[in-house]
Amino acid sequence: MMSLEDIPEVCIEHSGNYKFVQVQGPEGRNYIHGKSKWESHKGVFELDFIKVLKAHEVEPIGFRCVGGGEITINKSKKVLTASDSSEKYGNFDREVVRSLLERYVTQNLEGYSVQIK
Repeated sequence: MMSLEDIPEVCIEHSGNYKFVQVQGPEGRNYIHGKSKWESHKGVFELDFIKVLKAHEVEPIGFRCVGGGEITINKSKKVLTASDSSEKYGNFDREVVRSLLERYVTQNLEGYSVQIK
C-alpha cells in the first residue's frame, strides 16, 4: 500500500488555462490539482484527484475539496497565475496555494513566477 507521501502536492499542466482545486487531506496536508479536460471543479476533484488517490492505493476518506479557481500559464511572460473561485467549493486559501505553487515552480518551471489574484 502506498502512503500520503506518494501523492504529489501539486499536479498541474504546464500550459493553458484550466480549473484547479485545493484539497485538504489527512494530517492537514494540502494539494493543488488542475486539469484542462474538466469544465467543472467537481470534475477535477471527483473524477481526477480521487482517481489519482485510487491509483496510488490511497483511500479517499479524509480528503475534501476546500476551494477552487483557475490557473493560467503565460509561457511568454513565464508567469503562473492562480485566480477566481469555485461556485461549488468557494475560494481557495491564497497563502496555502501561493506556497505550494511557488515550491512547485521552483522545482519544475525554472524562471517562472507565481501570481495570486
